[in-house]
Amino acid sequence: PSARIMMLGMMIFMSSILVYASQPTDSLLIQRVWEYGRKLPVFYSDSTSNSYMRYVIDARRRNPILFLVPSMYVVAKGERRYIGEVYGKLNIDKDGHFKMKRQVVSGTIPRNRSVMPTTLEYLTPDLYGKTIYDQRLLSPFHRSNRHFYRFTTHHVSNNMFRIDFRPRLNNTQLVTGNAIVDQRTGRIHLASFKGEYDMIAFRVQVIPNTDERELRLPQWCSTEAHLGFIGNSIDARFIATYNAPKEVADTIHIQADRKMMDTLRTTPLGKLENEIYAHYHSMRSKTDSIGQDTIKRSKWKEWAVDVIGDQLISSMSLNAGGASIKASPLFNPLYLSYSQSRGLAYKMKISMQYAWNAHRYLTFTPRLGYNFKIKQFYFTAPLRMTYNPKRDGYAEVIWANGNRIINSSVIDKINNRSQAATDEQLGELQYFNDNNLKMVNNIGITDWFEVTAGLIYHQRTAVNKKMMQEAGHPVTYRSFSPLLTLQFTPWKKGPILTANYERSIRNVLRSNLEYERWEFDATYQKRMDCMRLLNVRFGGGFYTNQKTSYFVDYANFRDENLPNGWDDDWTGQFQLLSRNWYNASDYYLRGHVSYESPLLMLSWMPWIGRYIETERIYLSTLSIEHTRPYTEIGYGFTTRFVSIGLFASFLKTQYQEIGCKFTFELFRKW
Repeated sequence: PSARIMMLGMMIFMSSILVYASQPTDSLLIQRVWEYGRKLPVFYSDSTSNSYMRYVIDARRRNPILFLVPSMYVVAKGERRYIGEVYGKLNIDKDGHFKMKRQVVSGTIPRNRSVMPTTLEYLTPDLYGKTIYDQRLLSPFHRSNRHFYRFTTHHVSNNMFRIDFRPRLNNTQLVTGNAIVDQRTGRIHLASFKGEYDMIAFRVQVIPNTDERELRLPQWCSTEAHLGFIGNSIDARFIATYNAPKEVADTIHIQADRKMMDTLRTTPLGKLENEIYAHYHSMRSKTDSIGQDTIKRSKWKEWAVDVIGDQLISSMSLNAGGASIKASPLFNPLYLSYSQSRGLAYKMKISMQYAWNAHRYLTFTPRLGYNFKIKQFYFTAPLRMTYNPKRDGYAEVIWANGNRIINSSVIDKINNRSQAATDEQLGELQYFNDNNLKMVNNIGITDWFEVTAGLIYHQRTAVNKKMMQEAGHPVTYRSFSPLLTLQFTPWKKGPILTANYERSIRNVLRSNLEYERWEFDATYQKRMDCMRLLNVRFGGGFYTNQKTSYFVDYANFRDENLPNGWDDDWTGQFQLLSRNWYNASDYYLRGHVSYESPLLMLSWMPWIGRYIETERIYLSTLSIEHTRPYTEIGYGFTTRFVSIGLFASFLKTQYQEIGCKFTFELFRKW
């Protein structure tokens, strides 16, 4: 296999330097390529491939700012050149997603940590797919993207032609390159392309698999990447070989063994790579001559500094047997967001899992956040035991504190009895802190019908206890409520229909509220060609059985301070709506539509368009008891640096206000 790879590599090199007589574009040849890709299986079958990967990192220029780039902590402070090697199994699920199980590792990076992990994704291009990588970079070899590329063909030899392709506009979702193609079948024998995405300028060379059943997985791939960021210049080169002939026992997991790697390596080391290894072993031998006590103290100090420094700006990920933990950085501007109505907010996520086997596992995924405008800390801590993944069967306990909430009936009584109260005092009186505990069980009865049943307990305590007592009202309100959620997906690619019911029962666990809540919701997501996406959401809800004071607290219509939305946190939500309106009506009707495309408006503008990753248009409308209709329209775009949205609100067709929202995107995918 290595000899064949070297021969094909020479073909790539020769095809890039030889000059061919340009010919008119052979549209039939390009159509054969599109047709050949169309006939390939749409999805991968669940499979595993023995794989070998090697990479070299070269920090040509660096400064202290490099410490702020996730996963680059080691490169920012240590040697300028590193090498790493990985041999393991590449698992491919039925949807075509790749996951590498590292078995044998070798290299000069301390503790074999991952550096620039996002670049590894560039080693598994899908040339025939709509996107070359998962939901990014539109492939010129798919018919749906033909309007974004120009093609020219050149005869190479016999039945082999070279197709050159270049984008019609300069955009980060498009690539430039060429491919050697068989004129008779349209099959790609090798390809080379370059582009820039998410701060990485890359050049990829790929040799497709010879097995037509697995053509979507390359046989060999090489990627050269460059990161230029505020005075830092980092070069990296990655190579990968798939379907490697040698098998490693499944019991081996992340074993650091240079000698074993020497027996598994599919392509020999180059001069530079041997030099890096030699320098590393030379430094190790000098260190070993120092006293053992000094070495232990030095290693412990280095480990402590690395852990603290690295985790401040990088995600933490640990695996041990069936247990794993992943946490977002302790301090990272990427987790800051701002909106005109809600102010500045910060959030972080933690994910922990323990798996007994593939069919039973325990997960704990708390989300934390703080809103600087409201001056409130938010958290939600779900503990889930999954016992039947095939039917989405799980039991879950969720402890959370919700938004500060209003009890409108209490406010009416206070206004009648406390005429002397000031507006500021009434403003303090209307809010209650909410702590709640929910226990549910979910199971899919059929492929299209799920049932969630459980209990929820709320304890809402007045923010200003003293004034509530002086007004003669309870300081604490409690509710004990059985709840039921039914979810229908009658069509495979159709909308998801949901019905929620909750009934509070008095005198259970000191509950002093009684009410019924009904809600209905429908969401639909339509993925289209060219990475376009349509999101639609409609819903409504109302309260009945209003025998006591109660809090209007809907499940699907609330001010999300810890959003966990669809493709972006802004879809399906109101951005300028006052947070008091969420709890001010016994009923609501809402609707949201958003349209997303990587090449919409700004993408076609010179200079600016090259940085646009995706654009979105938003339309939201609302009808509640005291306000109807309320409408928001918005436009947003995402770049490698930031996502920005501009929104305008209207009340009964009268303009109200305009506002903006932004979140940091820099290195978010790292």
